Amino acid sequence: VVDKPISITSKPHPINVPETIFDTNKPEILASLPITIFFESFPCKEINFAYAEVNLTISIGVKESPTAPPIVPLIPEIDLISVMIFFILHKIKQITRLLIQYFYLCYIIYQIMIEILKNIPSRASKPREEGLTMVMDKGLSLNEAENMVALKSELTDIVKLGFGTSLLTRFIDKKINLYQKSGMMVYTGGTLFEAFVIRNQFDDFCKLMDKLKLEMVEVSDGSISINHDVKCEYIQKLSKNFKVISEIGSKDESIILDDSQWISFMKKELDAGSWKVIAEAREGGNVGMFDPNGNIKKDLIDKITSDIPVDKILWEAPQKKQQVWFINSFGANVNLGNISPNDIISLECLRLGLRGDTFENYL
Repeated sequence: VVDKPISITSKPHPINVPETIFDTNKPEILASLPITIFFESFPCKEINFAYAEVNLTISIGVKESPTAPPIVPLIPEIDLISVMIFFILHKIKQITRLLIQYFYLCYIIYQIMIEILKNIPSRASKPREEGLTMVMDKGLSLNEAENMVALKSELTDIVKLGFGTSLLTRFIDKKINLYQKSGMMVYTGGTLFEAFVIRNQFDDFCKLMDKLKLEMVEVSDGSISINHDVKCEYIQKLSKNFKVISEIGSKDESIILDDSQWISFMKKELDAGSWKVIAEAREGGNVGMFDPNGNIKKDLIDKITSDIPVDKILWEAPQKKQQVWFINSFGANVNLGNISPNDIISLECLRLGLRGDTFENYL
């Protein structure tokens, strides 16, 4: 900030001008010489200000002009603005670094705490290929998302912005950025993809994903009917620019795939470019791999896993009994999805044998 700014106060001669009502914020505001402001994001920007001072006026007729020139800020005020901008940008960088350090510390504390006990199953550090936990965000506020990140970011790999909530959630861009900076992959629910496709707006869907700065997308046909070859073409196109996760199975419990279709569709979608395939169950866990009461279709799952590597499948398992069954069947590092934000820590306890349902798994 300049200690002794050079200022010029003009003394104009009266002339006939529209009559005005004056609203003066200060009795006298000195004019400033041209200055150059340096921003971190731009090389420089030169701003010129008139050598005059003024009152704020409202015209009500014509009379002899006053001798008060136009209002311009003082040099100290202008320099203070530039300093404040620089200070804010610097603080944002500091806060970002602190957040990264905080999340790393959380992970270290998590590792230390579980190492206190013997015979705890190994859990890979993020980013990982197996043992994934996908959390379903059905419209959390930014504050709720911040709380989830503060408590559970090291336990969460993926956040799905359920169905079409990303179009209706306030500050969605800030929430996505928050999740991504916390080491979580983020994508919008497959229902949103289907809503664009059925309206012949696939290109608009891609533009929206770019606008939201998402690096991952879901391709599904749970609410609409898409020829499977066409679905695989969508996967191929999107996999050129995004990490694709594709979902198999209908949300309509009356539409049932036979065992061979589950296996065939999963293989084709993985070959088309899907990173993982999701076994549909909805947020209620009552279709796809489960019957209407949420019970597991064990024979179907056994047939699928005899042909498809378990680490390539993400099982939607929102109910506790379903999570327990998958962990008991495939181990702590099975991929599970559609987990409620409130169940993240309790699911990790199930994975590690720190809850009654899996207590004896690692003794």
